[in-house]
Amino acid sequence: MMLGNGEPLFNRYVYDMTEYAVKKGLLVGITTNATMFTDKNIRKLIETGVHRVQISFDAVFEEIYRRSINTIGKHFNFANSLQRVLKFIYIARTEYKQSPFITISEVMTDEVIAVNSKNRAFWNKIPIDNLYEGPLLSLQTDSSIFKEQDFTKSEEWKICSNPFVCTKINADGSVNACVLDFSSKYIIGNINENSLSDIINSDKAIRLRKALYEQDINFLSDIGYNCHKCNAWTNSATGGIEGYCKNSFPITYGLMANEIYKSNSYPTEKILLLKELLDNFSSEKIEEIINQE
Repeated sequence: MMLGNGEPLFNRYVYDMTEYAVKKGLLVGITTNATMFTDKNIRKLIETGVHRVQISFDAVFEEIYRRSINTIGKHFNFANSLQRVLKFIYIARTEYKQSPFITISEVMTDEVIAVNSKNRAFWNKIPIDNLYEGPLLSLQTDSSIFKEQDFTKSEEWKICSNPFVCTKINADGSVNACVLDFSSKYIIGNINENSLSDIINSDKAIRLRKALYEQDINFLSDIGYNCHKCNAWTNSATGGIEGYCKNSFPITYGLMANEIYKSNSYPTEKILLLKELLDNFSSEKIEEIINQE
């Protein structure tokens, strides 16, 4: 997955990187806030062969969007942003025989939860593949808007799947054992110096996984990983090993494999409604679509 530490489409080489990975036989997904979507970039991205595009868009209501943690909302225009998202979907569904699996991702803050039924009503009428409603993650206490708490006091500790099933490779080649380690607190190697296989089986990587298994909070805290205060493994986020095995974890390689074999056919009425919305975009039109039976 192309995600983490900023908007991936700001990297002008991301299209080449994606195409290269696809040609090597990898399943490739990208998470974007759509701020870089132009007609040209939309087609460039689809033509890389990318398998999955997850678009962060918390609400189809301007005030909530502007306060959204996913979009640094106050810096972007709501109408333009939503139209870019809809244009991507329309081009993907009408111009390409095989288009990527498209997910709209919402972070379920209190504000988003309050309008959740209307958000669902809107996206259910648009030709997307999935609406992902995820909890706000504490990111090892790095999320500034998350109230810090020890989740082990409210539920039984579950082994987090992250360091067992995935890893994070940064632009400088450094590798983090946890994909939620956005501050690079614990580096287990560098891809420019060692193979990924050697890195994920290194002493540092194994020590972290051992600490999770043994619930060694002292070690985790010493390396800057406040895993007991991170909600990724909790019941709400389903990032534990059990959640991963049940495919309730938001993105897994097995889940992506299932997605690319989906039917690539979408109801004509959804395509026509999307075209109508793009031609006559307004808040009133959005409300009309939400309220349609």
